[in-house]
Amino acid sequence: MRALKVLKEKRGISELMSMLILLSLALVGGAVAYGVLTSMSGTIAAKADVQVQSSDIVVTSAKTIVSVTVKNIGTIGIDSCTVTVYNDAGTAVQISIGAIPVGQTKSAENTAATGFTEGKEYPASLAATAGTQTVNKSWTILAR
Repeated sequence: MRALKVLKEKRGISELMSMLILLSLALVGGAVAYGVLTSMSGTIAAKADVQVQSSDIVVTSAKTIVSVTVKNIGTIGIDSCTVTVYNDAGTAVQISIGAIPVGQTKSAENTAATGFTEGKEYPASLAATAGTQTVNKSWTILAR
């Protein structure tokens, strides 16, 4: 009988206190989950993409100039970008553009190009890398 009386007299934490502890645990758990999910979504949403804004082949009696302008329209920086244009003989003329930050535009040219004829179209391709992602584009350029 005495043991039963001791158990009745022992007090635990109040219902209000236990509710506050559970609420604070839920808030902390929610904050941790939010942090993990937002950091993962930033990685998943990272996308490499570029846009060729202009490309030109200018043939003169003195020299031929192959130029290109590329814009990074992705969500991550481009580590390297190279444009290749193939001349009449099928020889590759390369233009290295290099790194392009997000939202930025870069231009480059090759003034040592040969084997192009005014009025003809030439195949061009672009290869850009950003981390493990690769972007490839193809188009033609009219020599003028």
